[in-house]
Amino acid sequence: MKCLKKTYILAISGLICLSVFFSTEVFAEEPIHPGYPFVFSATGKLVRISAKEQEMVLDDTLYKLSSDTTYHSFDIVFANANSFNINDRIGVILRDKEKNEVLSVWLLDKAAQFGE
Repeated sequence: MKCLKKTYILAISGLICLSVFFSTEVFAEEPIHPGYPFVFSATGKLVRISAKEQEMVLDDTLYKLSSDTTYHSFDIVFANANSFNINDRIGVILRDKEKNEVLSVWLLDKAAQFGE
């Protein structure tokens, strides 16, 4: 009877461990906004952006834009470089990391949302 009780306790413990493991897999972290990527090449505060000059500055880093660069915002359907404001928090996905060439620009938070 004692052996059966130990086996039962071990089986229940194993099931609890498995359920905890699989529940963490199912409830993995969601992207910051629906449809956004999980990971960005870089994030930071927008200092300057100009589609005409084909460049933007996040924090203290200069990035190159191109006519192929896409712009994404959680509150605007067809975003462009003019959709972003100074001090907005931005995420970028780079096309070429060595040249700091941007493939896409994503609005993470508006400046007013984090007190800037």
